[in-house]
Amino acid sequence: MMSIGYRRRRAGRIVSALVMLILVLGTDGILPVAAAGSGAQGPADSAVALQQSTTEEYHGATFVISPNVSEHDRYAVIEGIRLGQQIIGQYLGVEHLPNVRIYILTTADDGGDSILASTFGSEIEVYTGSTTWQRLSPIERVATLVHELTHVWQNLMIAGAVEPELAWFAEGTAEAIGFQAVISLGVSDQAEVYNLMFYMVTRQADTRPLSELEGFASMTAPAYPVSYLAVQYLLGSRGLSVAAIGAVYDHLAAGETFAQSFQATFGVSVLDFYQEFEAWRVGIERVLVLDDDFERETTAPQPSAITMIALPTAATVDTQLIMVGQTTPHAECGLDLALTQHRLRRTAIANGSGEVFWLVSLPEDIQPGPGAIMISCGADAVSGSLTIT
Repeated sequence: MMSIGYRRRRAGRIVSALVMLILVLGTDGILPVAAAGSGAQGPADSAVALQQSTTEEYHGATFVISPNVSEHDRYAVIEGIRLGQQIIGQYLGVEHLPNVRIYILTTADDGGDSILASTFGSEIEVYTGSTTWQRLSPIERVATLVHELTHVWQNLMIAGAVEPELAWFAEGTAEAIGFQAVISLGVSDQAEVYNLMFYMVTRQADTRPLSELEGFASMTAPAYPVSYLAVQYLLGSRGLSVAAIGAVYDHLAAGETFAQSFQATFGVSVLDFYQEFEAWRVGIERVLVLDDDFERETTAPQPSAITMIALPTAATVDTQLIMVGQTTPHAECGLDLALTQHRLRRTAIANGSGEVFWLVSLPEDIQPGPGAIMISCGADAVSGSLTIT
């Protein structure tokens, strides 16, 4: 198995300490890395770099982009956040989060090279200078960004609450929304995500009961897959979708305690759920092989043919296009989208299964009209037409 990075960290609320965590998956197993800092901490880039940054607005979010951020990383963050806005709107009912500000930084975080991103209130920092970010598979980058944006939504919802949610629930629900976004792309599915989580708990199990993961200081790296599985079990065992997460936060926003909010939504007390989950948890299967959807190579192979699985032919002016193809594993591919007023070019790298995808938000000043798509992984190109209405 090739070595790839996997990220985990908690949401840093402005009034609390920040604990950021990362999982590095490799041939030697899952290695947790943790760093701690103040929730009031600012962006990790130098003051000079921040002064030279550009500020851009996309779909209600503000992006502060450090100089020398690659175009590939720039659009990975912008499009991941845009997808997160839509997923949070679809399942949680709040697409337009106020005052969201994303810093796309070229450095690693001061806390360590393994930290991918962190959230402070309504601000997100993404550390594209870390080797862990560069080693991530494309779908993990999407899940990371949606996870962080979910923390922004959580922070908004509990701003006036009498108490916050428990740590395992905050992180498990952010993971659930993040991977729901990945599944919506059609490049992975729930079974593959479960395989990833079972692999993680097999390689380095957190044997503590869920009841010991209530405080954020308890969220060491191996606790994150446990938290995700607890949330997924909670939802699945009751026939609920991730939309039920929103009900818990609605109760919190209305002034109820977490225990009251939890029971009102799921019909079980937190303590009784702990017993139920621990009884189910002993049956989790051991998984020793990581699904190749989560593999990322650092070197590109020879030019490869590509077959498109999803290639849109029509879109409205506010659409985020999703294009999916099948090619050689780890192939580097390019997209050229010619519109009446714009020419958009994007690169993408296929995962270990050879699946490659693009997220492309149409420019906000786009006018209706024809467009042309051309996609190539260095061999024969695939082309298509697109009508903007």
